[in-house]
Amino acid sequence: MANRQVGKKVIQWSQIAARLPAFNAPEVNLIQEKYTNVKAGLARVPEQPPAVDWEKYNNLITYPNYVKDLRKQYESLKFTYPEDSSSATIAADEKAAIARSKEVAKAAEQKIAELEQQLAALKAEKPLDQVTVDEVLATKPEWKRRFQDEIEAGKWD
Repeated sequence: MANRQVGKKVIQWSQIAARLPAFNAPEVNLIQEKYTNVKAGLARVPEQPPAVDWEKYNNLITYPNYVKDLRKQYESLKFTYPEDSSSATIAADEKAAIARSKEVAKAAEQKIAELEQQLAALKAEKPLDQVTVDEVLATKPEWKRRFQDEIEAGKWD
């Protein structure tokens, strides 16, 4: 008996592929192909197994009570589908991953804002061919002190 849970959810393969780097595309395609094959195989399996024609086997097998005993054993078989013990863990992991990804996105946005400020500051500066040494040293007093110390120490001719 096939479990019909597979295939109830629609997987957006194009969205998954779009979120991953291009070099992962073959792996996504392979997983999609395997999923499609499993889903197609499951569709071929009937929901209920065909009924056993016990009268046919009773007429074919002459050994006394063999078919009767076999039928009892067959009808006493009970197959239970395993309990779903991992969905809750997967859902919790998914929530944790979403929370982590939101934190990473927030940190990335802060970094982007910081880099945009640095870029704006760089664009606001004068071109290097128009800047004088005095202007540079006015913005970097630590350089001015270091150069002055080196000149006084005789490291500059």
